[in-house]
Amino acid sequence: MKNLKQEFIEEVQAFARKKQLKDYDAFLFFMIKMIWDYPDEVIIEAITNKSKDFGIDAIIIDKNHKVIRVIQSKYSEKIGESSFNKDELNKLNFAYNYLIGKESGDIKINEYLNKIVRDRLDKAIRLIKEEDFEPCLYLFTTQKENINYKIYDNSTS
Repeated sequence: MKNLKQEFIEEVQAFARKKQLKDYDAFLFFMIKMIWDYPDEVIIEAITNKSKDFGIDAIIIDKNHKVIRVIQSKYSEKIGESSFNKDELNKLNFAYNYLIGKESGDIKINEYLNKIVRDRLDKAIRLIKEEDFEPCLYLFTTQKENINYKIYDNSTS
């Protein structure tokens, strides 16, 4: 009998073959589809997982809900065996600060980003400023939690 982890890995691999994606992009696609059920073409367009993306693996501009979804994902077949790197949270924090117009110290994200991500973030910034879109950050991972994540938890609950 297969365990839940193995079934999930096989599901992601089958999804990757079906959509002709790498496993890590299939995981990201799968998560977006399961959570928000966007059309496939919207999800494919949203995936930005390339070099110089500052950890941003997808950007979804949801005009129906006036939300900018900035997503980072970390996929490994070794589910829950290692903690995610807290530097990944730093990258998301930098991305958030960039979206709301606050650069983080000496790091100039705009100079580092590839053109696709920079153009999408610039469009998102315009929508945030001009049409009151809300930026939302997400981290999808198969890794176990990092005990340092609470440093970045701004929720009141």
